Amino acid sequence: MLMPIMKTLEAQKIILASSSPRRKEILEKIGLKFDIIKSNFEENLNKAEFSSPQEYVKETAKQKTLEVARRIYSKPVPPPDLIIGADTVVTLDGDIIEKPSSVEHACQMLARYSNRTHLVITGVVLVTPNKNGNIRFLLLAFLHTALTQMRQFYPAEYGDRDRQ
Repeated sequence: MLMPIMKTLEAQKIILASSSPRRKEILEKIGLKFDIIKSNFEENLNKAEFSSPQEYVKETAKQKTLEVARRIYSKPVPPPDLIIGADTVVTLDGDIIEKPSSVEHACQMLARYSNRTHLVITGVVLVTPNKNGNIRFLLLAFLHTALTQMRQFYPAEYGDRDRQ
């Protein structure tokens, strides 16, 4: 999918607007060279204000990416050719499942997922400089979704994580 444009991408200055090890790994695996600038956006959007988890994750990804873009574009240096940002949520029974707050909470979450299908939704946002007009940059946002089936969860497999 990216092979036809890899030569072009290799010559671009790319910023990953995330400190996520997984996002870094994905971009490295496809051969992109990039710098990382962590977004300072506080992920505290009110989920109740969104019509769907998809809209929520897309807006969160957009705000995370825009926070980095605004910092970059406020500097008197040439901007990067591309800023990539993303956010991912998992939904089960229509609820957005948050990151676990503790090992115990993680085990509770895994037990809830056990033998169930859940939806993983990733919002991706791309920001590029606008070379025409008064707008500083252009933004493209899109979603990727995947249904994931989790196997049976057995808490004993994970032992006592608090002692590690």
